[in-house]
Amino acid sequence: ELVDAAVRLEAWAHAAAARYAAVLARRDAVQPVEPPPTPRAVPICVAAEELSLRLSWSRRAAQRLVRQGQGFDGALAATGEALARGDLDVVRAGVVADRLHDLPVPVALDVQDAVLPGARARTAAQLAADVERALIRVDPAEAAARRAHARTGRRVERPRPLPDGMASIRAVLAAPDATRVHATLEAAARTAHAAGDPRTLDQLRADGLTDLVLHTACDGGPGAAADAAPVDSAPVDSAPDAERAAAAGAACPGAGVVVDGVPLRGVTERDVAAVSPAARTAADPACPARRRPTTVVHVTVPLSTLLGLDDGPADLAGHGPVDAVTARALAAGGVWRRLVTDPLSGTLLDLGRTRYRPTAALAEHVRVRDRTCVWPTCTAPAASCDLDHTRDFHGRPDRGPDDPPGTTCAANLGPLCRHHHRVKSEGGLRLRQTAPGEFEWTTRLGRRYRVAPGRDPDPPAPPPAALTSDDPPPF
Repeated sequence: ELVDAAVRLEAWAHAAAARYAAVLARRDAVQPVEPPPTPRAVPICVAAEELSLRLSWSRRAAQRLVRQGQGFDGALAATGEALARGDLDVVRAGVVADRLHDLPVPVALDVQDAVLPGARARTAAQLAADVERALIRVDPAEAAARRAHARTGRRVERPRPLPDGMASIRAVLAAPDATRVHATLEAAARTAHAAGDPRTLDQLRADGLTDLVLHTACDGGPGAAADAAPVDSAPVDSAPDAERAAAAGAACPGAGVVVDGVPLRGVTERDVAAVSPAARTAADPACPARRRPTTVVHVTVPLSTLLGLDDGPADLAGHGPVDAVTARALAAGGVWRRLVTDPLSGTLLDLGRTRYRPTAALAEHVRVRDRTCVWPTCTAPAASCDLDHTRDFHGRPDRGPDDPPGTTCAANLGPLCRHHHRVKSEGGLRLRQTAPGEFEWTTRLGRRYRVAPGRDPDPPAPPPAALTSDDPPPF
C-alpha cells in the first residue's frame, strides 16, 4: 500500500509538471522569433528547449512533457485528470497521450472514452494494444492512411551508449519488414547453433546482423574472431607496420602492435581483430569485406594513453568513453581514423573575413576538438552536425557597430546539430565562445549555461574528511 501511494503521488506530480510546462509554452517570452525555414517544418518549441537545459533532460523528453501538458489542457483532459488522481501511472498515461496527441479531436475523445475505464487494470503493453484496437474501430477509414504516413518515418537511429563498451541501435521499420528481418536472423542463428556453433542464439543473431551490414562473415564473424584463436592477419595496408611490429617485438618484448612507429603496449593482433573488421579480412583479397563502402570513425586518444604511459579513457565518436586497450586496438585497426590529441598540428585556424566556408583542415579541427553538438544536453556526433559561426558571419540587422560580424576561425566555429542550429536562429537564443571550444548559451528567460563538449568532465572532488576529537580545529 505504501508503494502504491508513492506511485500515485508520482503520478500527481507528473500531471502538475506537464500542466506547468504547457503554461510556460503559452508565454510570449518563449515564442520563436523567426518562422520555420519551410512551410512544412515544425516550429521550434522554445519552452521545451528551456526545460531541457533547466532539468538536464533530452530534447525529446522535454518536448514530450510539453506535449502531454497541452493535451491534458485540451482533448486529453480526462487522461490528465486520471493521472492527477493516481488512477493512471506516468507510463500508462503516456501511452494514451503520446498515441492520441496529433489525432483529430473527435477521434481522440472517442478512443479515450473507450480505453480509460479499464486502463487501471491493464499493463502498458496491454493498454497500447487497447488503444490500437479502439482506433481501428473508431476510425477505420483513416487506418490505412495513418499506416502509409507512418511508413515515411522509418529510420535507423544512431547508436546509444551502453555500459562496458557496448551500444544499442534501434530501427523503426514497417511491421512486416521488421518481422522478416528478425525471422531471417533467427533462422540463420538456429542453423549455426544446430551445426555446433558455441555462441548463444542472442550472440548469433547480433553477429549475423553485423555480418550482413559490414560483410565480415568471411572468417566467421566478429564473435568467432573474438572467441577463437588469435588472428594471424595484419591490419589493412600495414605490411610495413607488421615488419616494424616484428622488429619492435624482438627489441621490446610485450610491445605487441606497432602503428606508424609507435608501439601500442598491451595490444595484440587478437585485440585488433576483436574491434576492427578490416584486420579479420585483410588476408583474403577475395573477401567481399574489402569492397564495402569506406567509413571513417574518429577515435580521439590522448598521446599518453596511446604510448602506454597511462590507461586513461579515449573517446569514440558517437559513443563516448572507451577503455585504453580498445582505443589502442582501434588505432591499430587500419580502417579506423587515428586522431592523437596533439596541439602542434600546424593547421590554419583563422581565415578571417576572407571566406565563409572553413577549409577541410579547419572543419576537421573544430569537429575533433568539440566531439559533439555544443548544445549542453545534446550528444549528436560532431561529424553529423553543421559547422555554425558562433557570431554570425554575415551580421544581423539588429546589431550595431559595437557588435560586428564574426570571422571564420576556430574560436568562432562550433558544431550544431540541425535541430539546435534552428533553435539558435529561430528560437532567439544567444551563443558565444568564451574561449575556443568553450561555449556559453543565454536563453530567452535569461538563464546562462556553459559547456565545453570536447573536454572530459573533471572528476568530483572527494568530500572533506570528518574531524575527530583528536584533530586540531581548522583555524
